[in-house]
Amino acid sequence: MGHPWDLVKVRMQTTPAQVILDSRVACAAVVEEVGTFNIIRSIVVQEGAAGLYRGVFPPLASVVPAFAVTFLANDFAQNMILQHWSHKIETHSTCQSRLTIEQYCVAGAFTAIPATAILAPSERIKCLLQIQAYGESAQSGPRAESRRMWKCIHSLYANGGLRSIYKGTGATLLRDIPGNAAFFGAYELTRTTLAENEGLDDPSQLSAAKTLFAGGIAGSTNWLVALPMDVIKSRYQTAPEGMYNSLFEVFQKLLKEEGVQGLYRGLTPALLRAFPANAACFLGVEMSRKLFI
Repeated sequence: MGHPWDLVKVRMQTTPAQVILDSRVACAAVVEEVGTFNIIRSIVVQEGAAGLYRGVFPPLASVVPAFAVTFLANDFAQNMILQHWSHKIETHSTCQSRLTIEQYCVAGAFTAIPATAILAPSERIKCLLQIQAYGESAQSGPRAESRRMWKCIHSLYANGGLRSIYKGTGATLLRDIPGNAAFFGAYELTRTTLAENEGLDDPSQLSAAKTLFAGGIAGSTNWLVALPMDVIKSRYQTAPEGMYNSLFEVFQKLLKEEGVQGLYRGLTPALLRAFPANAACFLGVEMSRKLFI
């Protein structure tokens, strides 16, 4: 459900000089002006409905282990904080020890470290596949998309080995450390506030609708924090070899050519995707916990 929005986001981010719209080349300023839905319409017209799923296989393959590792790392970090920073824990009326919001953020930031090992190569391959479709009328469908993915992996490995496949790992880490801190911190802050307003002792007692809302807020907050580094990451990972020597060089060029607003390119599709996707994610996590505990 979320991939078409991610496709539009990446194309907005990685096309600072030109973008194909209505079978013509338009300047970068047009990208945001034409709007997310016009870009989607343009993709469908030029590439077919399957064009909305360019690069879908890498995230499909990585999303399960990446989220599993992320939430496992979050629980691990929370337990470590409970054990070693107990003097900073807030005690509620139920005598249950809970972390402060700041500590939830610290635990969330930690999750980026193990998750990046899975996400970095997936992001690199996904972004490359997503931008390949510009001006193409190539074969579509799952088999064609699968062939493109394996061809991309083979080409990256042949030209630069694993180092090429993992290009942008540092950028992914720099994006997800503050992004995941905001993600988990906003979730706990929102659901704790909702629980207190309802007079509940435990946020896990919230209704499904309230959990969905808290998850949606968490996802949106994540992208508001992480998007600038995500723009830099996308450009660095998709740039021709040798174009940039460092992430800082990408940052400098972006600010010089597009200003601060360039750091928020693709914000609209990112938020359109973030709220429903992460609302469902956290609802699934909370339901699973109730089943297993």
